[in-house]
Amino acid sequence: MCFQNHIRFLLMGIYLVFSTSVTAQLDSLGLPAALEYQIESYIENVGEEVDFDFNTLYETLNTLLQKPLNLNQATDYQLENLGLLSDLQINSLLNYRAERGNLLAIYELQAVPNFDLLTIYRILPFVTVNRSLDDLNESFAAILAKSQKNLYLRWSRNIEVPKGFRAKTEEIPPAYRGDLNKYYLRFAQTYENRISFGITLEKDPGEDFFRNSNPQGFDFMSAHFMYKKVNKTIERLVLGDFNAKFGQGLILNTGFSPGKNVFVNATRRSGAPLNRFTSVSEQIYFRGAGATLKLNKKWAWTNFISLRKRDGNVIQTDTSTVDLTIQNLNSLRLSGLHRTDREIEAENSLQQLSVGTSLKYKVAKGNIAANVLYTQFDQAIGKRDKPYNDYFFKGKRLLNASLDYTYFYRNFIFFGETAWSDNNQFATVNGITATLSSKIAFSIHSRFLPRDFQSLFGQTFTETVGTTNENGLYIGLSFNPTREWRFAFYADTWKHPWLRFRADAPSRGKEYYARLTFNKRRDMEAYIHYKYESKQESYRLDYTNLDELLFKNKSNFRFQLHKQVTKRLTLRSRLEWSIFDIEKATNPDGLLFYDGAFRPQSDIKSNGFMAFQDIIYKPVNIPLSLTTRFAIFEVDRYDARIYAYENDVTYQFSIPAYYNKGTRFYANLKYRAKKHLTLEVRYAQTFWNNQEAFSAGNNRIDGQTRSELKVQARWRF
Repeated sequence: MCFQNHIRFLLMGIYLVFSTSVTAQLDSLGLPAALEYQIESYIENVGEEVDFDFNTLYETLNTLLQKPLNLNQATDYQLENLGLLSDLQINSLLNYRAERGNLLAIYELQAVPNFDLLTIYRILPFVTVNRSLDDLNESFAAILAKSQKNLYLRWSRNIEVPKGFRAKTEEIPPAYRGDLNKYYLRFAQTYENRISFGITLEKDPGEDFFRNSNPQGFDFMSAHFMYKKVNKTIERLVLGDFNAKFGQGLILNTGFSPGKNVFVNATRRSGAPLNRFTSVSEQIYFRGAGATLKLNKKWAWTNFISLRKRDGNVIQTDTSTVDLTIQNLNSLRLSGLHRTDREIEAENSLQQLSVGTSLKYKVAKGNIAANVLYTQFDQAIGKRDKPYNDYFFKGKRLLNASLDYTYFYRNFIFFGETAWSDNNQFATVNGITATLSSKIAFSIHSRFLPRDFQSLFGQTFTETVGTTNENGLYIGLSFNPTREWRFAFYADTWKHPWLRFRADAPSRGKEYYARLTFNKRRDMEAYIHYKYESKQESYRLDYTNLDELLFKNKSNFRFQLHKQVTKRLTLRSRLEWSIFDIEKATNPDGLLFYDGAFRPQSDIKSNGFMAFQDIIYKPVNIPLSLTTRFAIFEVDRYDARIYAYENDVTYQFSIPAYYNKGTRFYANLKYRAKKHLTLEVRYAQTFWNNQEAFSAGNNRIDGQTRSELKVQARWRF
């Protein structure tokens, strides 16, 4: 079928969606479609194609589907962990309860300031206002007896064989030590959102399995135990592997933290300081013990200690300029992959000790907290000897401290954090979120992150990853003129006071985003959005053989329609265009080194187009459901790539980058074989018309097709 016919097919699908009348915006996993946008935006900002395992993020919601959260008893932490309410909505609900007492019915939320019907529909499957008994005095044995147990088994692999799995000659073995298969096993036992413990095991493609470097079988093994409300003093207890977060994340934030996205006023970092770790992101987590103690109604004290191994690469440094005691620095490896001899050599080569404490004081309209984090390695660490790494942490020990605050005043929320690193440098982030009326809300967020501020586990609201070398100002605005229409806008501008990778001088950038959404009750959502980003990078000029700092500009325009046609059938359609170019250099007639060659500047501009049609079919009378997508794309170069969220098997998601010219197809089939057993199969394939290979190096796949097969079984006890 020719490319034009593909477009006609998709346009007919869009017409079908528009022309059919309908009735709730949950995706194929039964989770809010709104959260897809956060994940998709996160990947677009990071700029990498990633497969996600969001157990920690979505497990809470899945539990609440079984036992909804009682809004009449919910704390601010519990409401924040929903991930579906803004700070202003949470504050409004707590104030409403304090002034008027418990909600009598769920739709009384319409009387709570800052709540609209769309928000109510979004949280409806996960909340209730029914009275429930406080189970604080139940014994641990009674809780275990009531708890739910889940066992997950997953296998996946690429159909085509990448270069790293193929022997070069009979004498030279493959670069990857293991086979193509990826295995995943997870057992979890939970009681509501109060108690959780389990194990997670994973083996990545190319890693040994029950032999050589992994005689124990799985390369990655994790276990956790979390217990909330142990008694009146111990608010939360975590053992094993866990995530931690203090304040706005300047010195500590190891969990998932969405950046700029469609929720334009969601700039404040919130949530419990300690949480279970159930993902397979193998490097950024803690292993040890932690607890939050409720000293009284106003004081809470959080402490944790972690001792674990980390992967590191030895860096040979210049001994003429570096003290001999740290001439061989280790750089931290974050991939968690142990497939080649070099990766296996780096495995667990460092030991990391982390100790953290946070003392929070709660006032009537907010809180203030003092935080301290100490980290020590058994060997000196650092980054490669490059100018842009001059101010990164080097050594064995790092001490951080910070003060963070949140203050509610009428319809305003003030928040921020100021942090110190032991090289006597300070960083600060501060923000305001406010509701001007029932229809208008705005946010302002500023960040001052000097080039020499040091933080190993910091993650806050920024353009780049980390909490250093960036100063910026963000403004967000949302406007809901009617129940059906919503408008969201943000503008962000920033500067990097020091060099960065691919920027050989201090640089700057800016980003604008606008989105107009139309919702018809609970059955249809349509939106258009426009995003523009411009930031500086260094490019080599042929006539001077020197680099020049130039703005690279990218624009994206998207239209999407999501409609539930019947109780059984949901359709989702998207059209998206992208434009990429680089500003003209000093000599516009010269050549610019770009994409591996010197090119005329007029030839660098790239365009992209992508369209997909999703079909989500869930029959009422048979235990079978299907989610499938067919996409077409034509994108000139990788810099104009387009990202699109894909449904996957339960608790896993993929956001591939569409580039070159071709098609992509995937299908997820879910079958509830018995009351407690669910089987899932996923097949995905990308076809390129104009390329003879995917990826490069050991991951290179020869041919025009890349395919993946995935099977998962879930047994619920």
